Amino acid sequence: MRCVNILVLIALFPSISFSAEEVDYIEHIKPVLRARCYACHGALKQEAELRLDTAESIRASGIVDSGTLLERLGAEDPAVRMPPEGEALKPIELMRFRRWISSGAKAPEGEIPESDPTEHWAFQPIVKPAIPHSTYKNPIDAFLNSKRADYKVTPLERASADEITRRLYMNLIGMPPLADEFQLEDDASVNTQLPILVDQLLADSRHGERWGRHWMDVWRYSDWWGLGAQHRNSHKFIWHWRDWIVESLNSDLGYDEMVRQMLAGDELYPNDLDKLRGSGYLVRNWFLFNRNQWMDETVEHVAKGFLGLTLNCAKCHDHKFDPVGQHEYYQFRAFFEPYHVRVDMLPGKTDLSQDGIPRPYDAAPETPTYLFQRGNDKDPDLSTVLAPNIPQVLKLPLPAIKEVTLPIDAWKPGLRPSVLISYIQQATQEITEKQLALTKREKELETAEKRFEATKNRSAPEDVTPSAESFVDNFSDFDDQAWIKFGGEWKLQDDGLAQLKDGAQRNVLRLRHPVPDNFEASLRFVTTGGSRWRSIGIEFDAVVADPASTLKAGESVNNIYISGYQPGPKIQASYAHEGPYQYPPNGLRQIQFETNREYEFMIRVRDNLVNAYLDGELMLAWRSPLTRRKGALQLSAFDVLAVFKSFKLRALPDDIKLEEAGANPDKTIASGMDPEEAYQQAKLNFEVAKQELEIANVRLKGMERSVIWFNAVREGAEDASNEARIDAIQTSREVATLEAKRDLTIAAAALEKGKGDLSKLKKEFETAQQKVAKDELTMSADIPEDAELELLVGAKWTPTRFTNSGSDDPIKPFLPNSTGRRTALADWIVNSQNPLTARVAVNHVWLRHMGQPLVRTVFDFGRNGHQPENQELLDWLALEFMHSGWSFKHLHRLILSSEAYLMSSRVKANAPQLVLDAENESWWRRVPIRLESQAVRDSILRLGDRLDLQVGGPPIESGEQANSKRRSLYFFHSNNSRNLFLTMFDEALVTDCYQRETSIVPQQALAMANSTMVLNETKPIAAYIASKTQDDNAFINYSFQHILGVEATAEELEVMSLAWRRWETIEGESKVDRQQHLVWVLLNHNDFMVVR
Repeated sequence: MRCVNILVLIALFPSISFSAEEVDYIEHIKPVLRARCYACHGALKQEAELRLDTAESIRASGIVDSGTLLERLGAEDPAVRMPPEGEALKPIELMRFRRWISSGAKAPEGEIPESDPTEHWAFQPIVKPAIPHSTYKNPIDAFLNSKRADYKVTPLERASADEITRRLYMNLIGMPPLADEFQLEDDASVNTQLPILVDQLLADSRHGERWGRHWMDVWRYSDWWGLGAQHRNSHKFIWHWRDWIVESLNSDLGYDEMVRQMLAGDELYPNDLDKLRGSGYLVRNWFLFNRNQWMDETVEHVAKGFLGLTLNCAKCHDHKFDPVGQHEYYQFRAFFEPYHVRVDMLPGKTDLSQDGIPRPYDAAPETPTYLFQRGNDKDPDLSTVLAPNIPQVLKLPLPAIKEVTLPIDAWKPGLRPSVLISYIQQATQEITEKQLALTKREKELETAEKRFEATKNRSAPEDVTPSAESFVDNFSDFDDQAWIKFGGEWKLQDDGLAQLKDGAQRNVLRLRHPVPDNFEASLRFVTTGGSRWRSIGIEFDAVVADPASTLKAGESVNNIYISGYQPGPKIQASYAHEGPYQYPPNGLRQIQFETNREYEFMIRVRDNLVNAYLDGELMLAWRSPLTRRKGALQLSAFDVLAVFKSFKLRALPDDIKLEEAGANPDKTIASGMDPEEAYQQAKLNFEVAKQELEIANVRLKGMERSVIWFNAVREGAEDASNEARIDAIQTSREVATLEAKRDLTIAAAALEKGKGDLSKLKKEFETAQQKVAKDELTMSADIPEDAELELLVGAKWTPTRFTNSGSDDPIKPFLPNSTGRRTALADWIVNSQNPLTARVAVNHVWLRHMGQPLVRTVFDFGRNGHQPENQELLDWLALEFMHSGWSFKHLHRLILSSEAYLMSSRVKANAPQLVLDAENESWWRRVPIRLESQAVRDSILRLGDRLDLQVGGPPIESGEQANSKRRSLYFFHSNNSRNLFLTMFDEALVTDCYQRETSIVPQQALAMANSTMVLNETKPIAAYIASKTQDDNAFINYSFQHILGVEATAEELEVMSLAWRRWETIEGESKVDRQQHLVWVLLNHNDFMVVR
């Protein structure tokens, strides 16, 4: 039936000519068998006892004579057809098989079958090869030279000293040298000065940053990302791992130790926060929703990154090329099955939402690992629990897995000395802050009292009581005659109008009521949650059709808002005019702000002067740059869950004085409130401040007693410090009572003031009274002998949502033991007898220095990967690497001192080597290397001496990158957020990037020619060069040296001099302009983008 179909194809498409072709087994048949059949019917496996890797075995099987081969290859039924996976063979391939069989299934004599897969070169132990005899001093050159004879090629001469200097700087620190930095003097000095320069650059802190970025590619570094503000992947503080990578490389920490810390730092160094940063390697794979995806990525990239094995190809079935069974994939997964992620507290920082060390820990040692049939996680084979193990093909036993007993303060991190000290510091700092607040409130009280006394006997001012208010809404119901809704999910509740839609979008209530030109508007509200920004705003002069979209032509608005953004709550004045919102620095004030606490937010506007208040206190005085317009007043909620309690609007009385923009906001708004009301408010503020200072003092006392007890627990000496435990518990009761009394003071004042819902105010007062009575009763009660003192928080589990995407899973506890599985795996990976680890690492280093790797498939050393042309060199380097203590700096020195590294990359078009070895298999020439994206940007900034060389710290957010001069390494970099300029030049993907792509697209040239960053930097670069030169000719000469790292040729000088003279004829052009033109031209020269 299949043959009929083929004949039909021939009739329909006569241009396909089969009959004229002579079928050759080696050229036409064997490649198809190798690609489609060997995996199941070769040396690796012989399903149905059938082997198809030689013509002889095919004929001997009988499937040729019986017609079975053609029948199965051409079957239309997928259940019968071979091969069973992937597309069916092409018609031309089927016709070739038919003709080959009809001609007798012939093949050359002596055909060799596939070798035993277990004997694959990369699976064999590394044996030290003999260094070939040669005149070269560096063994690298001796190994390379021994292969060149096979190709009959001679290597190129050395590059110039200038080229080598630039090459070393770019390879080792990722930026060109400035004038005052050490450089090779001339070609004759290379031998003596090269070791000095190499050592100097290896000792430079910029080296760790340069090579840190290389390894961050391999290890898939990514800052956190998700959907909007929801954290779904990696970790918000993963940058600590990045800093650990940089520091480890600068200190030349052995690669074996780096691997141990990355895979098992929590088991090996459970209380060493510096080393725990390295385990961010595993934190990187954290995923909020899907445990199996998390585990799959971990297995795949541990195997690829450290071992050069594609274990992921064995997830659904046995590996098609390597002798790795499907069960071995899941055995490898079992090493990681128990681990989850938590954040440990850093010294001096008690807020784990702001900073901390993310690290793994074994939270679920009892979780079994099952094989997923056909890789389907919905179909696990529950009959067998798979224990951790490694691929047996490597013939290296796994060390015994030994459970790790953790120190008590590793699984009860609140007992750590650094944590205890941090809490003491926090409590002490709180006392200082409360004392300052009390002093401030005392001065405010004095001011308010004097004003009140001075105005007691005056006649009453013009009516500014609530009766003068032009609009009031207590949100007891929703009045659609008063408000228009834009976006959001608005719902009336007993306590007001709730906005229940989370996410980074604007939800607006627009007031239909007319707004006075000069007005006072106040909003009482409570925020109950929100993803990130948590902003509540009062907007005015809103001439906007759709408040949820970017403003169009003719539209404008002012917005004064409160943001509960956790890194820094604030009041911010902003405005928009025919475009996005602007956030002027003089319109910002940092504040204290809490969720689930009621606030009154008020703005007063006169002309374009705005005063903003929070709970009666002036927070901001600002002038809007926009011309006032007759627009609407709006209440906005952005990325926040909130309840609007009440809103009031009135014309601003003339006798209310506003503070001028730029005035010190650290004062009450006594000038804007009724003098008696301001006095009463000031008295309340002063009384509350006294109470809060007392609370802080008692809290410190309790913390000091708690620390004594916790130290004793950590040391196992509880009996000697039992009194401290009792004191700490009693003090905590006292703090609770004092806090309840403070709340009662506030509730009583609110009830006496009588503003708002009186029944609600009375209920809140009674509740506060009851709380005081209850806490006083508790404080007077005896403390049981077995009463426990609550541990301080020293770490927090990073929640997952594997069960329900709308809510967190049950908390994973910190356990006293860790399985020890990952320690055993790490020790196995860095065992000197492991045939893969050192080879893979050396191959990555060689690639970054030499432009192409020794093994082209950098993450696949298996049978489907590339066989190295010079395995002896690879093995010698791997052994040198291990014997040096796995020192990367030793490896750098070896490679950089080789003649292969120092060779020129400039090849004449008619060079005979291009014919003899076009692919450079014998390394007869240096490979030019296109700069990676980070090195391009960093070099541009460095040339003008404008690069900020600060090391480490949190990432630079995308909105700040355009103005940042930090190294590109520190830019926020995730799957959702990558810098546009860097992406243009093949920025690393965070999903995997074992080797950077080097595309050539028009947009790259456009970016170098027209991007704001390049154009802006021509001026400082030109100024730097001008500071080193005396005249125009010197400027041109030095520009080539400085920007391209080479001396200009006579032809280049002639061309540039001609261009310079032409620029001189342009009207209005200055000398500085000409200098910038020249810099721009050279930045767009190919040699700037390439390491020669």
